[in-house]
Amino acid sequence: MAVDSRLNWSKWLYIGETEGDDEQSYHFVKRRRHMLGEHTSGVVWGCRVLATSPTPDMEVHVQVGRVIDPNGEDVNVEAIEDVDLTAYAVAGATVYIVAEFDEVLTDAYVVPETGTTQYKYYEEVPTISAQTAAPGAAQIELARVVVSLGATQIFDAGDNGSFGGTPLVPVQDEINQTNRTYSFVRPHATPALHQPIVYGRDVTDDAAPKYMPEWFAGWKVLDPNNGTVAAQLTALGVVAGDRFWLLPGAYTLGADVDISVANVLIAGPRLAVISVGAFEFTASGIGTTFKGITITADVTDDTNSFIIVTGTDFIAEDVLFTYSAAGDKLYHIDLQSGADRAKVLRCRFNEGLGVAVAAAHVHVEDAAGLEDVLIHQCTMIQSSTDIDAYGVHVGTTAGYGKVTECTFVLQNTTPAVQEGIYVESTKWLIQGNTVVGSGNAGTAAKGITLGADADDCRVIGNEVNDVKYGVDVDSDSNVVSANTLRVISGGDALNDAGSGSILAPNIEEVNGTAGAVGEIPGRLWVGDVLTVSLGGGNPVLGAYAPTMGETVQELASIGASTDVSCFTRHAQVSTTDATVTALWTFAITAGITKTWMIKARVLARRTGGAAGDANDSAGYERTAVVKNVAGTISVVGATGDVFTAEDQAGWNCTIDVSALNIRVMVTGAVNNNVDWIGQIEVMAWV
Repeated sequence: MAVDSRLNWSKWLYIGETEGDDEQSYHFVKRRRHMLGEHTSGVVWGCRVLATSPTPDMEVHVQVGRVIDPNGEDVNVEAIEDVDLTAYAVAGATVYIVAEFDEVLTDAYVVPETGTTQYKYYEEVPTISAQTAAPGAAQIELARVVVSLGATQIFDAGDNGSFGGTPLVPVQDEINQTNRTYSFVRPHATPALHQPIVYGRDVTDDAAPKYMPEWFAGWKVLDPNNGTVAAQLTALGVVAGDRFWLLPGAYTLGADVDISVANVLIAGPRLAVISVGAFEFTASGIGTTFKGITITADVTDDTNSFIIVTGTDFIAEDVLFTYSAAGDKLYHIDLQSGADRAKVLRCRFNEGLGVAVAAAHVHVEDAAGLEDVLIHQCTMIQSSTDIDAYGVHVGTTAGYGKVTECTFVLQNTTPAVQEGIYVESTKWLIQGNTVVGSGNAGTAAKGITLGADADDCRVIGNEVNDVKYGVDVDSDSNVVSANTLRVISGGDALNDAGSGSILAPNIEEVNGTAGAVGEIPGRLWVGDVLTVSLGGGNPVLGAYAPTMGETVQELASIGASTDVSCFTRHAQVSTTDATVTALWTFAITAGITKTWMIKARVLARRTGGAAGDANDSAGYERTAVVKNVAGTISVVGATGDVFTAEDQAGWNCTIDVSALNIRVMVTGAVNNNVDWIGQIEVMAWV
């Protein structure tokens, strides 16, 4: 039977197995043609892959959803599918979570005449599985995970704190869903309105369905086999409102291209790659848009840009900017005077060779005076060889705008300037961004820099990992709102060389390291006034010490006749018997005269041992006044036993002195494993 033949149901027609198969085959073929002709293969909706919550383990969970496979079969996931990755942690592997169409025979029955078993139905079932091989021709990738050797937990992207990943840049043992493909509908125009050509070839010919994901009236089509982009645009006569679709393939720019008319859209699949060479686009018309394509540099060119923008309402959306082995550019997108309301949305900027000095992925020109620039949800990567490089560089009096929810990856570990965001202009909002370094704590790497003219900017809710400075403020009149700024394994949370006020609630720094003179790790420098407004919800104002026993909080005043210092430290120790043990020791310098008041709050908890009961606990508060006179220290009066609560009467806590040491001492019990923690507050009259 021909593929497009349909069974003619009529009286006296003999119906057998063949005719039944033909009837079903007709409808199967029609359905698959519809699926692949009207849609692309990929995830239609849902099918997100999530870690176990709230405590991750080695299982991942595929949510309900629908997938269209490359053969036009639809895979419906109607219940959550659990996939166990434990076996892959034995040796470590990259594991692919894939969806695949399958069908099984159901409803068995016995044929009386033959005594054999047959099945009444085919049931279409989804197959969700894990494998180390790349997805096959009939499979759709839902996620992949780089499972480390000996892994015990799989995390959602950005949640594995040990390795500093982000949702856009997942690391090992995190679920990576950035390689998923999505299905979308291809709307059709009527033949009378649809007149785009490919240099004499009508796009409705046999090749067109393979090439055009969207068939809209008015699209003009560029072809990688018909000259350079510049020549094709010239031949097609670019006019206002033109829309160009790039067929998959490798294009070359061929010459500088100025899109000077309004509302031109250049779009296509990511498989359409434009090599700009030593040339560049200039978007001088209103509303120029680049969408869904790849633009690459294939020669070393550190004087030109990928795209220069001088017209208003420019948009770059879902564009990949990248390089071949020999390529480099000065700027990817250069926003110059006139580029008001420019938007750079969900683009990825890959690393170059690093030969361009003061290069930037997105550059806002000095004195441009732009209004309402938006750079949103982009990923910007700097090479390990970049010399002076920026993700976003905003020049002096460049105008105002926003950088929001972007990810910046700084890889240079040499003493060179490499920064995520640099702003030298007024009224910029920098919110929700992530800057990831690569062991840059000892270099000039900076997460966010506000230059000398960056007045009235806001830095809100950003995270900076493993760089020298979280935020480097070099201005005299900034107001920086750094709510929930988090700096991990970097240098100083905030370095301020200016004299303006800084509003900085919720600045957290983990594993800070000392920098040059005037840069104090773990502290916040403010020129005149520090005002903290924590607001509603669940606000936290925290201080963190990288090592147990170091000062986590200190308040000090300088007086006319004496100075006052108050500081807080934490301590911990474990005991297994009744030996009196030092929980905390404070060494006194010989030959000085001081007086201290010590307040110790101590908690104890039994964790094991042959005696006592599980989870026996105790709490103590003790106070003491200690003085040092010419190297002789002593307790003034008696130690104050302010509070005691304990399950075992033999446990105890005291404050004493020994030689030139003030000590907080704890006592456990025989055959009791006890963990002790303490918070010790010290006030010194110097």
